[in-house]
Amino acid sequence: MIRKHYDKIFLAFALICLLVAGAFAFLRPDVRPVTEYVDFPSLRAQNTFVVSEVEPVELDVPQWPEPPHQTAGLDWVFDLFTPPDIYYNPETEEYTVVSEPPEPPAPFGIELAEVRSGEYRIQLIGWVTGRTGGYLIQLQNLETGMVTNVREGREYPDMDLEVRSFRVDREPMEHGGQTTINVDVGRVVIQDTRADREITLVSTERRLDDTPTAYFRSSSDPERTFQGQEGHRFEYGGNAYVIEAITPPTVSVRRVSLEDEEDAESRTLVPQQRVTRSQEPAGEAGEESP
Repeated sequence: MIRKHYDKIFLAFALICLLVAGAFAFLRPDVRPVTEYVDFPSLRAQNTFVVSEVEPVELDVPQWPEPPHQTAGLDWVFDLFTPPDIYYNPETEEYTVVSEPPEPPAPFGIELAEVRSGEYRIQLIGWVTGRTGGYLIQLQNLETGMVTNVREGREYPDMDLEVRSFRVDREPMEHGGQTTINVDVGRVVIQDTRADREITLVSTERRLDDTPTAYFRSSSDPERTFQGQEGHRFEYGGNAYVIEAITPPTVSVRRVSLEDEEDAESRTLVPQQRVTRSQEPAGEAGEESP
């Protein structure tokens, strides 16, 4: 029976809901404006602000007092914002404070290009057994490029040497493998009559010159070059230059005027690089001083 009256039941329920909603809408309180809850004051003379005048800015720059002199002297004056200029005087080995840097030293006339220790002028390159016994020792003169056969106990003035002794030893050679390889190593002892010293040459290595050579150039004319070893002397620009000591990379040189020997000065020179310098500095060999 109930199923036959479903539509009537739903219709009655809908009418009841509509009546309840209408009752709530009719009985609700009136809508009040938002101004009743929030206070918005109106602009009146009592609640307005007047912009005050800007006070004038003081633009006067404060004057700092002059810095006082320090106890080190009248020139020792420092202020707060300027870093001090302090100079070292190598002649007096003291620090000085001056308004300008000291004057540069007087020109020396030459400057150092480089110091080189090349190969010794004589090298041992081999040996052969002579027909009458002994050995013919093959020496290469790097100054001339010539290879000369020499014998033990003889002098060779054209190469400025005397052959003192020669021997051949059988020695192991390191080659990185596990098997030992023995090679013949020749050793010749010569007396260098030019340098007045005894030198040993070994066939398995190139002998280097124990005395380094200094190469110089003119300070005003870089194309004018000079070279020499310790104790050598050369002349240029009215001065004589004596190489006092060579301690690579520096060289100590003494300059003496040819007109006044009291006008002399010693300096320690360091190599000076130039863009226009030649790749192979070749110069005038200085005469050896007595």
